Amino acid sequence: MNIDDAWDTIERTLRELSPDVAATLRGPAAEADLDRLALTVGRDLPADLLQSLRRHDGQDNPTRLLALYDHHTLLSARAMVEQSDMLADVGQG
Repeated sequence: MNIDDAWDTIERTLRELSPDVAATLRGPAAEADLDRLALTVGRDLPADLLQSLRRHDGQDNPTRLLALYDHHTLLSARAMVEQSDMLADVGQG
């Protein structure tokens, strides 16, 4: 199963069983955010991750009450960079 097929299944299931969570899925990531994430990581991003982020750039879930899985919210590419930067800052402190 490729990423788009997997997302088709996830989206269909969420629409049927949890439409409120389905509504939190963001649209595609901006290419500039994907480029910045790759720069932060220091290498090319895996093709499956890129394909997934081009489908859904994380979730809009400010309350954290509509997590996709096990109380975890999908991060956007930009949020991944912010998390990485924060962890790097903590590691240097």
